[in-house]
Amino acid sequence: MRTKIHRTMSSLLTTTLLLVLVVVCGCDGDGPGLPGDGPEPIEAKVPELIARRLVDFDRLDILEMAPTWTDDDLWILFNAGPGSVVWKIDPDGGADPVAVTDPENSHWILGGYAPFAMEKGRLGYFQGVLPGSFGMHLMSIGQDAVAGEPEAEILRTFLGTSVGLNFNQISSPRMLSMDIQAIRGVGTWKTTWFLNWFEQDDGPILITRPATGLEDASDFRISRDGDWVAYRDGTGTVWWIPFNAEEAHPLGEGSHPSFSGDGARVGFVTPNALDYVVYPREDGVPVLYKGVDFVNIQYPVLSTAGDRIAFLSENEEGVSLFVGRLEP
Repeated sequence: MRTKIHRTMSSLLTTTLLLVLVVVCGCDGDGPGLPGDGPEPIEAKVPELIARRLVDFDRLDILEMAPTWTDDDLWILFNAGPGSVVWKIDPDGGADPVAVTDPENSHWILGGYAPFAMEKGRLGYFQGVLPGSFGMHLMSIGQDAVAGEPEAEILRTFLGTSVGLNFNQISSPRMLSMDIQAIRGVGTWKTTWFLNWFEQDDGPILITRPATGLEDASDFRISRDGDWVAYRDGTGTVWWIPFNAEEAHPLGEGSHPSFSGDGARVGFVTPNALDYVVYPREDGVPVLYKGVDFVNIQYPVLSTAGDRIAFLSENEEGVSLFVGRLEP
């Protein structure tokens, strides 16, 4: 079904928190449906999803920004204070988180924001002010970097005018999502912009276009290959759209969509902030992972393999980082 676009995140815990999830396949009365006629319900399965707290709220001041996965799923990247530092943590081990950018540069204007995975083991992030370089920047740093060593390199430089700001205005995006080549992306400053760099003889040229018709939309996320964008409209429905097209495809009610590595599946948290659903981007049967009351899912992001999510969870004491496995 197609329709035109409309306006529319102590120490590491060593114990494992078990979240028993009921996986409901098909579109019954408890789960969101596919556009058009849904498939017939099939027998429900009851696996256990192991959700493990990776970083506790009193260990780091975790910022309420989406975490992400490296392209090989070996690390989860996230933002935490002081200021805004890019951190990484092994989702499978018990090691401490590692600062990727320099935690001594704690002033917000020198901070690293919105980390994203790149190919060939590189990591990317946004940085505003950079001594000796005017404008706003996408930075590239090695996956093995610790506290800014080896130093990051400038990957892209662009001006505020490209994203609706003044010429000399520098502002960190409220949201930024890039593909693994850092060629295509979508970012929100005052409004949301689609970004596309084209290689020219004298260097890459940035072409931007505003997300016209999506002024009320949020939670934008681009696929790793840059071909697709998912978002939540102003009424709470999740959609996906080809990067260069104007036709959007609805999936269901929820927020914070993200793609599997091949772009074939879109996962997002349901409106109760407790359950997680994975939809085939085109035809197929969705799977609803039903959670429990004491762990809310915020800013979830699918792994490249599509078998895990990294997410934040907040209680009255603070924000913690979790990883959860999506059983087949």
